[in-house]
Amino acid sequence: MTASSSTGTRGDRPEPEPLSQGDQQLARRWALGWLGAAGIGVTNGVLREALTRSGGGSRISDRTGHQLSTLSVVGLLAAYAELLNRVWPLPDARLAARIGGVWAALTVAFEFGFGRTVGGQSWRELLADYDVRRGRFWIAVPVTMALAPGVTARGTTRWPGKQPR
Repeated sequence: MTASSSTGTRGDRPEPEPLSQGDQQLARRWALGWLGAAGIGVTNGVLREALTRSGGGSRISDRTGHQLSTLSVVGLLAAYAELLNRVWPLPDARLAARIGGVWAALTVAFEFGFGRTVGGQSWRELLADYDVRRGRFWIAVPVTMALAPGVTARGTTRWPGKQPR
């Protein structure tokens, strides 16, 4: 028997508490809510392509299009998370962090899966959008997805040092 199995910890870290039934239901709702965020992202991408690859010549450069697209989708995703939190308030930081992790993982999986299978993009093309040295800031999207549930839920009662809204 190892120390971790006898004490209920992994190394020096305690095991995470299991979610209550209510929190599990809330987490499922927020996981389904990710589909709305994916819809926002796809719509944003379609609009970006229309602006940068229009039939009569590009209206804006590809890099500018990506930068504007990143800025707009980050704002829209933050607003969407705020809306979801009004409908399904997150009770604490622990659940918000778990949901943010799921949202970020789903976002990256979708981005690369869709890009490879539907868009036919190479790994190099997909990774280029994350290269901040070349003016690409798409990394802000999965970061937003990871942080948005927690940032929008900061006013709930079980957050240390915060008063309810």
